[in-house]
Amino acid sequence: MSTHDEYWEKNSVAIANYLKLAILKRHHKVVLTTFKTRMNRILYTYLNHLPRHVRDSEKEDLQTIVLIELFETIKIWDPERHSSVWPLAYQRINGAMRDHIRFVTRSDPTRFYEWVNTAANMYIVIQENNTFESDMDSAHDLQSVLQLLDARDQEIVVSHALHDQTFKQISKKIQLSESQVSRIYNKSIKKIQDILAIKKGNKQ
Repeated sequence: MSTHDEYWEKNSVAIANYLKLAILKRHHKVVLTTFKTRMNRILYTYLNHLPRHVRDSEKEDLQTIVLIELFETIKIWDPERHSSVWPLAYQRINGAMRDHIRFVTRSDPTRFYEWVNTAANMYIVIQENNTFESDMDSAHDLQSVLQLLDARDQEIVVSHALHDQTFKQISKKIQLSESQVSRIYNKSIKKIQDILAIKKGNKQ
């Protein structure tokens, strides 16, 4: 074994750890850009399996968890055992998000009240609105129709209809242009109108 091989065998772990920490410290923006699409995909896929009122309450915390778990995975990643860091990060992120929801519901039962209260308030807003929302017959109708929208579109509809946020405010929050948010909102409303028209026709 050559001197270089001996040196590498003794110090490879320390060198790899130093390089990983240096990358995270000096090039964290590049890391985020590289994994942004995959991070958003795993986040919104998980959010789509949660009730809407839970998504509204916990989305920001889950976004933070995704980010932290990616960085923590990079720190412990062994390139010699795993050629790519993402499969390991994917498992850790999914597990951390599930653990967060379980922890919140067990340690803070008041969150249940907040989630139910938010859903009830959304229903009241829809019932009192004189446009398409007046066709809603029950909170179950509301929940079932909103579930047909993906997480991003639901967030836009809820933020604008329930929280009175402008398209400009929403655009900054979800990192889309104001015109894109407006188009998504109008498209979502049209989709809900079409669904409600079908539901109303079936009841007659």
